[in-house]
Amino acid sequence: MAEIGFSTGALAKGDLARAVATAVAAGVKVLELSALRTTELPSLESFVSQADLSSFNFIALHAPADFTADQEADVVARLHRIADNRPWPIVIHPDRICDYALWRGFSSQLCVENMDRRKSIGRYMTDLNAIFDDLPEARFCLDIAHARQVDPSMTECYRMLRRFRNRLCHLHLSGVATSSKHEALSFAFLFAFRRFASALPVNVPVVLETPVDAAGAREQIARAHEMFGDPGANGATV
Repeated sequence: MAEIGFSTGALAKGDLARAVATAVAAGVKVLELSALRTTELPSLESFVSQADLSSFNFIALHAPADFTADQEADVVARLHRIADNRPWPIVIHPDRICDYALWRGFSSQLCVENMDRRKSIGRYMTDLNAIFDDLPEARFCLDIAHARQVDPSMTECYRMLRRFRNRLCHLHLSGVATSSKHEALSFAFLFAFRRFASALPVNVPVVLETPVDAAGAREQIARAHEMFGDPGANGATV
């Protein structure tokens, strides 16, 4: 059974300490430290240098998604300072990459995420094939909500999973609005996902990107477990 946790951006956007405290209180063992805005990187760097994250079994970083080509080298340097001595996957939106040579330095620590319909690249298996040609050691973060938005039949999701199964590092799971904003898991999403869940490898960590408060965190974890065919889960990871 996969362990299920949260992105800090979903629990408390811009407030790492509160997000981590909420995750700990919810009993989760999977955490993604989010710095989707470049301005959040300094506080992330400071936070991880002193935070006690020993209760988590799996930790990932989400790189900024708003940097420009002029900022790219500085973003990469900051991520190296955070992650070089920590075996944490670094999730990157491939549409932000301008200089692939900068990112190859992360080797298998880099984790490419498939994109939603707003993005010009990274939405389809063919896009990702070309990206992995330039980043041959990188791994894959499958965002199921993005894949479903791009292709509601989930055919493209099956293709990506089949092609990049050996690269799969972890999953992103949430609902998604027509505006491409992440939403809480709905029953409609549950129905669509249950048909796909059996195709997923077991024991791949799951990161919820569902925006909830502390009271809603356990409910979303329980719903996620139900999606994986574990309706008896009490909200804690197993």
